[in-house]
Amino acid sequence: NVIVFAVDDLKPYPSPPAPLPQGARGDGLKLPAAVHGIFRPAEIDRFAINVAAGEELSFECVAARFGKDADPLVRILDARGKLVVEHDNDPGLFFDFRFSHKFAEAGRYTVELCDARYHGRADWKYLLRVGRFSAERVTLPGTAIDKSQTGRFYREVRRPSDNASAWVMTAAG
Repeated sequence: NVIVFAVDDLKPYPSPPAPLPQGARGDGLKLPAAVHGIFRPAEIDRFAINVAAGEELSFECVAARFGKDADPLVRILDARGKLVVEHDNDPGLFFDFRFSHKFAEAGRYTVELCDARYHGRADWKYLLRVGRFSAERVTLPGTAIDKSQTGRFYREVRRPSDNASAWVMTAAG
């Protein structure tokens, strides 16, 4: 049987086994962050983040791409509980999402994550990523040519100030 898994630069830590009250989780997620959890029926996982005015963060959830029927939905609320952004599916990611949001005001925000239909199962796992990384969905070449090297090796591809990267196989040209 095929087993689908994710390899990431960020070490994911587990979400709590039960939902947290709004604004919970101590001082908030230390960004960049990756959290893994399970979608439970009629439950919402909540995580606090602290942002600066004008800060732009990217949010990504991998769940449907793990081959499950999960449909992640994220809501971001300000400290007063007002909805700032709600995001669902993105083209090319099945029912998963990957997007960026620029925060107008500094403060503590709550990131709410749930299955859009409020369904869930013990095998509906998710990986939520939050940080500064490109939210664009692009195809990377299978191999890049580097005339300054000999042999085959892997090269990290990263934009300056991003919290994520990709590895591509590189062949000498």
